[in-house]
Amino acid sequence: MEQCKKSSVSDETFDDFLAEQGLLQACEDHAIKEIIAERIEGYRLLACQADKRQDRV
Repeated sequence: MEQCKKSSVSDETFDDFLAEQGLLQACEDHAIKEIIAERIEGYRLLACQADKRQDRV
């Protein structure tokens, strides 16, 4: 049986590329802020749903 070889353009990772460009820290900071914002929005939605349920009671 013949095995397929993985295609590769380079051994460099995306993090390596960003670091070379001086962008790694900024990208990581932005990603963390996005995650925090999504969680805050999720908590707001849950709180709003809980308030609506209490109004019905």
